[in-house]
Amino acid sequence: MQSFKQSRTLQNTNAEEVLQKLQSLLPANKFSVLHVHDVAETLRGKDFEVEPYFIVEFCRAPAAHKVLGEDPDIGLFLPCKLLVIGQGIDVRITTFLPTSIGAFFPGLDLSEIAQEVERDILSVMERIA
Repeated sequence: MQSFKQSRTLQNTNAEEVLQKLQSLLPANKFSVLHVHDVAETLRGKDFEVEPYFIVEFCRAPAAHKVLGEDPDIGLFLPCKLLVIGQGIDVRITTFLPTSIGAFFPGLDLSEIAQEVERDILSVMERIA
């Protein structure tokens, strides 16, 4: 079975620094950052102590428009997301792989656009140093 996600661990850094880099790299790769959820802050507000945990929601509007035109239910997988999770002195970043969406919509050929978006997301992940 094909994996539906890809992760990368960055050593000797912190989640806030990685988040700032993502917020610069995503627009440079034709993605719009829509929202950053600070999950740890939300949980701290409920008296739970957790390490830094951010969900970065981002979109490439032309790609989203195209796939939503194929089937509006693809919106269940949008916008794209990257998780930024602090783990002591390391940070793990994880994304859902857009090529996995096709398994949920077998009658549609989403492979070309999904591969393009996935390639660019993985490129962003690789360029975070």
